[in-house]
Amino acid sequence: MTVNQVLSVLKEYDGVIGAVLGTVLGSISTLLVTHWLKNVGQVSLKLKEYDIQYYKSDDYGGRSPIDMLEEADYADLQFEIDIYNSAENVKTINDINFQLIDDTNAVIHTGKFNDIETGRMSAGAYRYDSLSFLNCKPKELAKKELKICFSSSDILLLKITKKIVIEAKLEGNTFPFKKRLKTTVTL
Repeated sequence: MTVNQVLSVLKEYDGVIGAVLGTVLGSISTLLVTHWLKNVGQVSLKLKEYDIQYYKSDDYGGRSPIDMLEEADYADLQFEIDIYNSAENVKTINDINFQLIDDTNAVIHTGKFNDIETGRMSAGAYRYDSLSFLNCKPKELAKKELKICFSSSDILLLKITKKIVIEAKLEGNTFPFKKRLKTTVTL
């Protein structure tokens, strides 16, 4: 078959070929746009409230609540955050951590949060698992309670802290970069 014969066959069936190509290309573009629209959406991280409790060691090996940070031997910081996923698919948040910032805006400590939902009594004290990731359901607002515990060995860090930055990394289809979620608490 020569080129002229192929062109004449194509001219005879140009309407059929155009309809088939239009249907195939239209279906593919519809699938791509639908997939893209399902993945479009943001995950927002907002601090709802926070509470700080200070404690001083008593004569019996326990802890008594006090009001002043300067006299504290221990401290517990509890945060309630709201997470909203506006996309139509599940999004995963990884590397959820906090940074303690001093008055010169230098990071003096970075750590992981304790997940309050995993709290359990063990050997006379509460133990918590660290929070490593969260799966955010589509179109859903989720509340998460997090905690930072300062013992007598690291209470000095809290005493020089001016703000706490809550930071997380959003995994998934965040082309071209991984998105960072961030919120700040000023003490």
